Amino acid sequence: MSATYTKIAAALLCMSAVAFAAKKEVEEGPRYVLSVLAASDGTLWVGTEGEGLFYRSAQTLKWTRDTAFEQVAGTSVFALCEDSAGRIWAGTLDCGVCVWDGAQWNRISIEEGLPGSHVAALASDGRENVWIATDAGLCRYFEIGNSVSVYNRSNGLDFSGEITSIAITKRGDVFVGTACNGVFRARRHESWSKWTKLKTASQTINSICCREGGLTIIAANEGLEQSLDYGQKWKTIVSRNPGDPKPLAIAHGDSVDLVGFEENGVKMLSANGALKDVPGTKMGDFRITSLSSASGAVLVGTYGRGAHVLGEVKGLVDKANKGRKKSNPIRTPIRDSGIQGWNALGTASDCYYLKDDWSTKGNWCGRYGLRTAVLCAQNSPWGDESICSDPRYRVSAKIGENKKQGDVLRYWVHWISTTRMDSLYNPHLGHRRQSEWDDHSETYPQAVEGPDLVVQTEVPAGWHETAFYFFNKDGEIKQNFRRDYVISAYKGETSTGAPLAMARVRRFRNGVYKRFAVRGPGKFTFRIARGNSFSTILSGVFISRIVESPESQSSPRLSTCAHYGGLVYREPSSCEALSGLIANGFENCRCGSDYDRLYGKVVSAYRSAAPQSSSSAQRAFRWWLRIWTDDDRTRFDQAMLASWTCLQMKDPRRRSAKDFPNSPNVLPREPRQDDYSPESPLLWLRDAKVMNLSVALRSDGDFYLKVCNLHGTGGYLND
Repeated sequence: MSATYTKIAAALLCMSAVAFAAKKEVEEGPRYVLSVLAASDGTLWVGTEGEGLFYRSAQTLKWTRDTAFEQVAGTSVFALCEDSAGRIWAGTLDCGVCVWDGAQWNRISIEEGLPGSHVAALASDGRENVWIATDAGLCRYFEIGNSVSVYNRSNGLDFSGEITSIAITKRGDVFVGTACNGVFRARRHESWSKWTKLKTASQTINSICCREGGLTIIAANEGLEQSLDYGQKWKTIVSRNPGDPKPLAIAHGDSVDLVGFEENGVKMLSANGALKDVPGTKMGDFRITSLSSASGAVLVGTYGRGAHVLGEVKGLVDKANKGRKKSNPIRTPIRDSGIQGWNALGTASDCYYLKDDWSTKGNWCGRYGLRTAVLCAQNSPWGDESICSDPRYRVSAKIGENKKQGDVLRYWVHWISTTRMDSLYNPHLGHRRQSEWDDHSETYPQAVEGPDLVVQTEVPAGWHETAFYFFNKDGEIKQNFRRDYVISAYKGETSTGAPLAMARVRRFRNGVYKRFAVRGPGKFTFRIARGNSFSTILSGVFISRIVESPESQSSPRLSTCAHYGGLVYREPSSCEALSGLIANGFENCRCGSDYDRLYGKVVSAYRSAAPQSSSSAQRAFRWWLRIWTDDDRTRFDQAMLASWTCLQMKDPRRRSAKDFPNSPNVLPREPRQDDYSPESPLLWLRDAKVMNLSVALRSDGDFYLKVCNLHGTGGYLND
């Protein structure tokens, strides 16, 4: 390999002249990078977390923020790729995938043909297919037929919550890396109809790349593995010790493989597994998230220090003056070809993973926890904010057994009040608060496993949804970036043996719900393992009955009980198509593959019934699918304000700025007892059907009451 290293070293010695770590670039360009792409026309693309999408030419060295993209798909870009026609594909947080054809961005989401809205990985086979990893499975976009084929647990692809990477060989075989279930492969000559799980030692896959001649390399939390025969046999070439930085990204250069590490920069990888520093670089403490190579150069994405170019930038052809390459636009909507493959029958289980929800954020009310909701540590230092409508549902938590003597579960309130949509709304307070459980593991060496969070639940007979909400509020801070957990679900009160279901929590600075279906009656234990990362945190635990039986419908739900001040906030009256699918479908859902088929049917029914409609039936579909529009978010805010007003009218203490200083409609002083006498207008308004109430005091002691409905009309009542 000496000749190889000489070649790559010569190409990279000019690094300092390329200004890969120029301070100006870090300050003015993207910083928190999740994805990078060196396009064939010389344009460099960078997708960020919360900062938008950027591009630049090879000669200008100046990043331009693509504001047109943000108007279509928001500010977080998890994946990038270029197809055979030169179009740029960008995977988003919860808006599906967007395609740049040289003139405009075209969005493809659930409404236009995808099975899910969160896109974590993309890959093009260089022909006519683009592979898209969504939170509801993998799909193949076929341009000639303008169609999408879906692959999930129904045809053998058990993606376990998230597909992290896709790699395609020159002959068209597809390798898929999953968050915590290893690597799957499908062959082109079999029309990708059968997915086979490969016998890799690693299960938590972060990145995959394929070379010519059958060489395939995976970067996983456990280390690096390679196969020389298209995935038939695997060999561990770099073992990761507990506490060592994780390999997060891998890419092929012209003659050498490059690996990007969690906190150890970029290394060159030889065929025998030796890792060496890249000559001329000073990236020892950089957090590498993504790599992309083209024309002898490598584009490196880092978390916190922007994007940088390694190698000869002159190898990238500059076409900025001629404009970005134009190609035929993508046609939307796209025809749904349905689930493709052999309809595998999964093994029946009392617990299986559902799918991620990246869209609801802190607006859990009505969607989650219809039987019980635990807002972790929101009542700290005394405990949690537990809201329960049925005593048969129980939630408890502790830290794991591998702990220091006397160490216990910790309760933290970080933001007493916040307007961040990612923080959970508290209907008892009338505002959002950021709090969490913490296993105190930041005081343990990273090489030590645990202590971890252990959550135990109990549910009555029937199928129930158990959802966990994670929000890495300070993920931009150096150590917090490393938070990377695996959730394991067990039947009973212990977390031993083989788990019934698993999921992985990563890159959750935007907030995500991890959801499981459990069948009662019984107790379930969920272990949230930090995996040598940094302090395990959890913001909320929510349990709902999936299918309401006639008997269960008579018991109260949180959407209709006194916790909302008597206000009813629940899903709209659903159409017969949806209610029939859910009621009948879940009765036959024994495992994840059954759920995937049911989910696909609901999505197809939603598309066929005018998705953009504002009818109650369409809102019911969006409610169940966790699809949010701007109108839906406005309705939520209005309903929560109305429910808080109802609570204020029932409980005078909730009008006190002393007791509830961060809540709406509070009096700017401590209420006097006579404010609530029978002669007071406040008592009269307590029985009035008002949707909004605000009080303004005059300097002479008199006060006015402004009464408004949801449309903002109303008037003043003078005492």
